[in-house]
Amino acid sequence: MRARAFVFALVVAVVLAVPAPAHPTTSPWSRAIWSSELDGGPSGMTTDDRGAIVTTDAGWVRAIDRHGATQWQTKVDGVQDGYPAVSKDLVLVGGPSQVVALGRRHGAVRWQRPMDADVHAVALAGAYALAGDSNGTLRAFAAADGAPRWADRFEGELFSSPRVDQPTSVVLAVWHEAAPTARALDLATGALRWEQPLGLYTAGPGLDRGRTFFATGDGRYHAWIAEFDVVAGVSDWTVRVPASFQSGMVPAVNARDLVFIDQLGRVIDIDPTTGTPRWSRDLNRRVYDSVVVLLPRRIVVTTLSGELFVLDRVSGRVVARADTEDFGGRPSLAVAFGRRNQVLVALRVVDPGRVELRRVP
Repeated sequence: MRARAFVFALVVAVVLAVPAPAHPTTSPWSRAIWSSELDGGPSGMTTDDRGAIVTTDAGWVRAIDRHGATQWQTKVDGVQDGYPAVSKDLVLVGGPSQVVALGRRHGAVRWQRPMDADVHAVALAGAYALAGDSNGTLRAFAAADGAPRWADRFEGELFSSPRVDQPTSVVLAVWHEAAPTARALDLATGALRWEQPLGLYTAGPGLDRGRTFFATGDGRYHAWIAEFDVVAGVSDWTVRVPASFQSGMVPAVNARDLVFIDQLGRVIDIDPTTGTPRWSRDLNRRVYDSVVVLLPRRIVVTTLSGELFVLDRVSGRVVARADTEDFGGRPSLAVAFGRRNQVLVALRVVDPGRVELRRVP
């Protein structure tokens, strides 16, 4: 890896890294704006301008509009944990040794194609649909009709969703477990452009304006976060951090902020251009699956223990916390919803499972 600048863990660890506060006696959370009960517990969730697509462990894919009303619900037997891919026309989900495309408007099955193993990683990019399975095969299909375009197989398993930089026609994907490696592939042909070895414990990739970001470690307190040019595979900076990551973690990145959370609950905010750490906050919680939500003034994360934390975006200060006591269900996942200071929260360990739209304190 060609990195020109190294910023070490001490810088990250000392800036504002203090334990999370105790649960407040008065909850800062107002009532849910709306709530939608599900058939089964929520297992995956993605939002767009129309609303949300939610998958459940009972094998349902549901479309919910911006006001909480169900638009449609389609049975996809064995639908896998993961984040559905959504475009203007399609919803793409993984299943047991298959990938299934549904119409975004009415939920009818458009096409389905066999895969080598269970599919957790899916993506939609223009004319292409991508699906990665636990046998290490990444396949590209024509989004319109599912016609095969190309397939690559490498050692390892594909858990985190691929990212596509459409201006450069590059697919970024991470092969986890055996021989963990990040690879950049040509979107049209599947040809390998470059690859980067990673540690055993690696998060899903981040992507912003021609740059990709990886967070990885060996599980023994040797870990790093780095930026790479998506075309050349050259890295301008690397930040050393103390704890590793998990394949179910999804970072947040835009022009100003790159935010990761590690498996020990440390949230890290980095300048994505220079690699300079701005702050870190140690929540003292285990984390396995968590989408980092970047709002105009807040950052939202969930933990393995079923807690939802809200942090101030500028300082990293913990603004609010919620758990089953606050929401009447275990917060397992949160995603940004609409253009306001709101998140859609998936609640488990409650019957029936549900998702709720919440205003963030």
